[in-house]
Amino acid sequence: MRAVQRTAVALALAWTAAALGPARAAAQRPERQPRGEREGIVEVGGRDGRGERHGFWLSLGLGTGAEQYAVQPELDRYSDTYTQPVVSLALGGTLGRHWRLGGEVQSWFSTENGETQSLASFLGIVQFYPFARQGLFLKGGVGLARNGLTDVYGYDYADAGFAAALGAGWEIPLSRRFFLTPLVEVVGQNYQRRDAPDYRERIVHVGVGIGLQP
Repeated sequence: MRAVQRTAVALALAWTAAALGPARAAAQRPERQPRGEREGIVEVGGRDGRGERHGFWLSLGLGTGAEQYAVQPELDRYSDTYTQPVVSLALGGTLGRHWRLGGEVQSWFSTENGETQSLASFLGIVQFYPFARQGLFLKGGVGLARNGLTDVYGYDYADAGFAAALGAGWEIPLSRRFFLTPLVEVVGQNYQRRDAPDYRERIVHVGVGIGLQP
């Protein structure tokens, strides 16, 4: 009888040890965390937690521009608008969630009666994002301007001047690497000539860009 009791006690102790073993091992193991949490990264809107803006960026844009000009002495009286395509290329870096800096080349162009006119701006730009988690931004830029004309015979004529831009847009994430950027801005160009009247160009640009953030 005692032998039977000892056998029963031994079996009970063995069963208890087997049941408590996995629980004890689980308690001793550190809790497994998702990869993003281990690295301090939290997914936000399909993009990493460093923010929607970081690192190098590049944007290619296409839109329309309503052009007007004014000639000295009435530099504040502009002509009627003339709307033609605008193309742009911008690239730069990110200072933080609120700031992007870069350079941009944009050109308004028109082809008529065999002649091609282009109003190009070469700008250093800054984009300020008031809200860290939203895509709204304000844009400003200054730089150089070029008003070029190619006639029917292939000869080129050009004036050089100064350019400035001011506008606003919205950066819409499409994925971790790509974003869409609707934009409205006013680009002003000022040309001073030695042997001819000074003049100004003004372009109201409405467009959209496709951006890359590797």
